Amino acid sequence: MIYSKSTLSRPLCRARRVCRALCANYLRHAIVFKMSIYLFYDCHSCIAVIIVIVVVVLAVVAVIIVIVFVAIAIILVTVVIIVVAISIIAVVGVVVVVVVLVVVVVVGVVVAVVVGA
Repeated sequence: MIYSKSTLSRPLCRARRVCRALCANYLRHAIVFKMSIYLFYDCHSCIAVIIVIVVVVLAVVAVIIVIVFVAIAIILVTVVIIVVAISIIAVVGVVVVVVVLVVVVVVGVVVAVVVGA
């Protein structure tokens, strides 16, 4: 079968239309590339731009996830510090109560001995 030049170029034109439509869908809301869409005449540059945009978006998402995990870690460390502080305060409180009770008992015994004598 003999192919004419117009027959051979039809699939290429269709492919370019698909690529342009794909670019238009991905770049419609991107202000930076809004006017640049008309510069992409081949599929390779179109797909390259889409890949760059996807990589940038994934990088931003990764940074946001890292920030969230760091914030969670800071919150957990703060909670641990508060729990340790409360534990220390509780231990000190128990020690103070025991010391006060011992002093009261000793003073009571001394007073009882002095008064009884």
